[in-house]
Amino acid sequence: MEIDPSLEVLGLNVLKPKTSGAAPPRYKELGPCVAEWHIVNESHTLGNLLRCELSDHPHVVCAAYKVGEPLEHHCVIRVVTKEGYAPHEVMQEVVDGWVQKLDELRKEWARSK
Repeated sequence: MEIDPSLEVLGLNVLKPKTSGAAPPRYKELGPCVAEWHIVNESHTLGNLLRCELSDHPHVVCAAYKVGEPLEHHCVIRVVTKEGYAPHEVMQEVVDGWVQKLDELRKEWARSK
């Protein structure tokens, strides 16, 4: 099942290499409570940030990431949720939270000028 991992909201290229726009976003459902996102042109910075945010979510049992070989330039994020909670919905909540935090930060920055 192909589901938009919602990372496009943050302007990330999800499995769309900069050299080619042909590859679609990739979400891999490994079970009812387990999923992976493959993100091209990202590394430890995004992977660790997502892992930390997902790990803090109350419906997440485990969140992890790995970065491929140095020349591959992609990150794989795996999420295991509690029974009855879909990983893509949890990811959506985390990304929505980020968007809200970034919007608040932008407003605060504008007020401080």
